[in-house]
Amino acid sequence: MYRTIAAATVAALFLLVGCGTGGGAKQSDGGSESESSTRMGTSPTSTSPPTTSTNRTTSTTPEPNLPDRPPDSTLAFRSRVVTGALGSYCWGSVCADVAGIPVPPKRDTLNVPSGATLLFDSGGSGSYRVDAAAYPLEPEVETQPGPDGIQFIMPRGGQQMPMPEAKDLKAVHTDGRTQITADLPTGEYTLSVFVDPGRGDASYFYRLRVESGPGESSAEEILFARQPPEDNGLYPSAATAGKLVAEDKCLLMKHLDGIGSHLPVWPHDYSLSTENGDIRLLDGEGRIAARLGDVVRVGGGEIRQSQAGPKPEQARRNYQQQRRELNVPPSCPGPLWLVAPVDRLEVIQQR
Repeated sequence: MYRTIAAATVAALFLLVGCGTGGGAKQSDGGSESESSTRMGTSPTSTSPPTTSTNRTTSTTPEPNLPDRPPDSTLAFRSRVVTGALGSYCWGSVCADVAGIPVPPKRDTLNVPSGATLLFDSGGSGSYRVDAAAYPLEPEVETQPGPDGIQFIMPRGGQQMPMPEAKDLKAVHTDGRTQITADLPTGEYTLSVFVDPGRGDASYFYRLRVESGPGESSAEEILFARQPPEDNGLYPSAATAGKLVAEDKCLLMKHLDGIGSHLPVWPHDYSLSTENGDIRLLDGEGRIAARLGDVVRVGGGEIRQSQAGPKPEQARRNYQQQRRELNVPPSCPGPLWLVAPVDRLEVIQQR
């Protein structure tokens, strides 16, 4: 699906207006706003027209001292943190519309592996609506320069022009913390994050470069936990599902709700291999059981420190001993998932 914006609505990059209390778009001196215009920089699925007012003023950037301006936001992956570019917003008594899709400068690019979990923070607390979507920055996408190195994807030539198609991303927000899953193919994107914490709404934009697999890693570089050859044949009978990802060089199984992960401890005869940049999980007979990025279901059971002993210190010692016995790399986080070799791994969604 393509979204369009009428050329008449892009006379300025930002339209600053006073927010009305009536809940609907007001009518300007020139009549009602065209139904074909699209407010960009709002929720990724929004198609409502821009807010209008008889007292509309124009600016090329939100004023730093504007009253009731939304707070700054950040996006983080591992130790790298970037600040977002503010897009359209209605905050307190002020609204500002962006007639285009902001693209932050290259110096603010966040490099992430496909499937990585990104941490978004706009300073809010409690639970509220957060939407995320990514617009591909393909070579044919043309931009216009804006302030502070920001570019804007906008219609041109006085005609309606297709805007890049956005891909919705999973955003899980709980207790003031938002996790966004970068489930994207390799390439460059501008990431739109829309928040509505109740006192207003705002959109923020970031520049992403998505790398293949686990961030250019090979199978030999991934820390891979395997059980020792000797076992008693007794395994838990539970099951879990998750997406195979490589984070900080560790092979993890990311939970389907986007929050948390398990470190799977595979049967001793499982292995990893790389072919043409594709990282594959092989079973004991050398067959491809799954690939990095697949969503899989496995049998077995969880090993968690809190369950390893009746007292905290004893539980910590027991848990660390279990990790050593299972050949778990010290730098890889838990909780662990002991994969039962008798249960066939099932791929429920290919990457």
